[in-house]
Amino acid sequence: DDDALSSLEQTKATDGDFGGWVVLTADQVVTHNGSILEKPESTVEAREFVGRYAESAPRTVGACVLTHIPSGIQVSGVDSAQINFLPSVADGDLVGKLLEDEAPVLSCAGGLMVEHPLVQAHISGIDGTEDSVM
Repeated sequence: DDDALSSLEQTKATDGDFGGWVVLTADQVVTHNGSILEKPESTVEAREFVGRYAESAPRTVGACVLTHIPSGIQVSGVDSAQINFLPSVADGDLVGKLLEDEAPVLSCAGGLMVEHPLVQAHISGIDGTEDSVM
């Protein structure tokens, strides 16, 4: 943000060298068949996402950027993993069961948390590390 950089530059000019700051920004999305699946906007959309996972595997893509202020020097990284679901993920009402268990379905990219026991029962494997999808 230009205002933040300007403010920091003014602080440096009036107070001397403050040593700088490092800002971490990060995000994660789920991709499936060429589409980006953010956090579902409704339980209907969450159920649509989960139904797709029975057909083909989604991928998570996570990225983070470290930015040094005031220099603006950045270091970034991207990590990806594929989650292989069993066809059973589409059987029954997994989203409904997760909501009953107060799982944050609408707060997770793609609508599922792989670490939740109800979801783990439908995963045949992860190509990558579990940390890549959390």
